[in-house]
Amino acid sequence: MNEEEFEIAEKMEKFGDSFVKCLAVCFYHADRPNIDKLKNAFSEYWEQYKKIN
Repeated sequence: MNEEEFEIAEKMEKFGDSFVKCLAVCFYHADRPNIDKLKNAFSEYWEQYKKIN
């Protein structure tokens, strides 16, 4: 996971509801192919938390 992806996952963990917090944990444990799959499958969440400063 690169730095930008890690920061987005942190925002998901900090500000998300219970599902999004669990999704953040999945990102922390995922390898590159699975990170890409998660980002694709949950792109709406990914983009939402990417916008948070």
